Amino acid sequence: KIESDPYIRDGWAVRAFDVTEAHSIVQRLEGVFEQNKLPMVVDDVLKAYRSAEAQTDSIADDKIEAYLRIAKNIHSNPFGEFGLRAWATIVPRRMTDKIYLIMKHYGKPLHFSEIAKRINDAKFDLKVAYAPTVHNELILDKRYVLVGRGIYGLQELGFKPGIVADVIEDVLRDADESLKRDEIVDRVLRQRVVGKATIHLALMNKERFLRLPDGRYRLKDQEVVSS
Repeated sequence: KIESDPYIRDGWAVRAFDVTEAHSIVQRLEGVFEQNKLPMVVDDVLKAYRSAEAQTDSIADDKIEAYLRIAKNIHSNPFGEFGLRAWATIVPRRMTDKIYLIMKHYGKPLHFSEIAKRINDAKFDLKVAYAPTVHNELILDKRYVLVGRGIYGLQELGFKPGIVADVIEDVLRDADESLKRDEIVDRVLRQRVVGKATIHLALMNKERFLRLPDGRYRLKDQEVVSS
């Protein structure tokens, strides 16, 4: 029986179990995660392990995977990603960590009630996530951007804060040229869950946007002044 081991979880082992080998492999696996600093699925863990510097052992993949699953300081999240147990992306304890993991995993804007549902479906622990609590966390955390009514996107995935007019300004600055209305609408809709009429209305702001004779738009402060 294995118990109180610094690298292996408590449990029963066959007589032939090589503790020394287990410690060596698990330490190397921990090193892989410390170096990559990101959760990984099993196949990626094995690739990283094999490509690690001076990694010349001939241990079979299924054996390495077995050690991965019994390692004390390594764990998996509900999405099949492995990492160090201390990481919030592996064992999220705070509500904000659970929200982040859900948003990161699905990679798209979600309504706060949908986020709460997916947290509960993931069964991180026995705690229930309530939609109002999730909404409060989203409002207070700058990592999340309101992109529609009750819908939030993760800022690190390219969603920027601001009203629709701010997004239009970013679109025009990034383009560095005048754009057709439909082009602006398409690009804004990648950032915001709003109706096209809302974007059309924002474009009528003459203090910020200039409509050219050909129907295209550019920023007011980029207006070309003829000599």
